[in-house]
Amino acid sequence: MSLIKCPECDHNVSSKAPFCPNCGVLIEGNIKRCPVCGGYSLMAATQCPHCQTKFAAQQPAHTPPAAPVTPRRQATSPTDSDGSTKQPAAQTSAHEPDVTQESQLPDTHMVDPRAPQQKSDGAPWYLLILAIILIAIGGFFYWENENQEASEERAYELLRDCNDPLNYEDFIARYPMSRHIDDVRARLNALHRENEQWLSVIQKNDVSSLQDFISSHPTSPYKATALHKIDSLEWRQAEHEGTAAAYDLYIKRHDNGAYIDQAYQAHAAARQREEQARRDSMAAAQTRQRDSIAAAQTLPNDVVAPE
Repeated sequence: MSLIKCPECDHNVSSKAPFCPNCGVLIEGNIKRCPVCGGYSLMAATQCPHCQTKFAAQQPAHTPPAAPVTPRRQATSPTDSDGSTKQPAAQTSAHEPDVTQESQLPDTHMVDPRAPQQKSDGAPWYLLILAIILIAIGGFFYWENENQEASEERAYELLRDCNDPLNYEDFIARYPMSRHIDDVRARLNALHRENEQWLSVIQKNDVSSLQDFISSHPTSPYKATALHKIDSLEWRQAEHEGTAAAYDLYIKRHDNGAYIDQAYQAHAAARQREEQARRDSMAAAQTRQRDSIAAAQTLPNDVVAPE
């Protein structure tokens, strides 16, 4: 499995995903790789959408040329100038050759159809097809080797903002001899350590531990979850105290928190309660003071107030 660019919408998507999550195009089993630039395109594409290289169509089967047929020589008879056939002259002497018997001798230039035909000097058709296939295979491996480094660099760039250990493991499996292999392995080990620390922090459920985790891993994918967890814990603490000062502290630390509206309402209610309690306390103190003065005034003159 690897992270590729969707041929339809150019968004990052796993090569093993059934569909692109952005545009919904079929991915698994419906993509092919360009042998020139290494980019991905749909199976139905006739040319690469990245480098415009046309994909080779299937080569039609080659039919062998027909064997040359040598025309059979026809035996002809000599003709006169007027077109009439000459008759062989009668033999006048035993020493003169018999023209009739000579014409009946077999012609050495005639082709016997039962004799094996001589092979053509040209190369057989199957050798030509084999040469074309070998050239095509050689060209493919040549371009594959030429684009190996470029493909490796693109895959490494895709890992720049990636926090999924599976993508790092896929890079290591595909490019074990890469010049970035040490860096990729180091980042993979860092991701494993980060996951272990996150599990420990979640079990503690402590604000200070969460803040330390964010300070140590500012780009962690768990940062948003940690901030939300801190927001919830400090809101619970403010509700537990129930004072205007506690709600005011939450508002200052989480001006965009999930409980900010509730915090403002609770802060106003707490201030009202505290103000009322302060007024009630002052009124009670004044009442006690007046009662003390009144009691002192009603004492008899022979009673001395204790020093």
